Amino acid sequence: MAEWDAIYCLLASQAIPSMKRVHELAYRVIVLDSDLQTCSSEHYTEAFIRIRLSTWMRRLRTLHEGVLANRLLVQFSDDLFDVRVGERHSMTILREYCIHSIRPPATRKASTGDSVC
Repeated sequence: MAEWDAIYCLLASQAIPSMKRVHELAYRVIVLDSDLQTCSSEHYTEAFIRIRLSTWMRRLRTLHEGVLANRLLVQFSDDLFDVRVGERHSMTILREYCIHSIRPPATRKASTGDSVC
């Protein structure tokens, strides 16, 4: 068993320095998180939030893989979720929500020292 451990440690020590390059050059990186694989990716915003709160996001090594990836896909129960497409979709929804949530300017005139918001 000690020989296997030594070989594993040697391989890991050789592989770790090249991981940055491997993930940067990869065509795509696929995330397999057991919790996320039990959920649907049907709703972009919900899927994106699940990814943000996942165990995968809390591990430095795996987060590093995701940051370096050119194309990051996350496996859900029903499909692969493209993080960049989901992020753009979620930001569009957020912008639309903010635009519709803004109240029109107040019609009364502001007196000295008053601000109209």
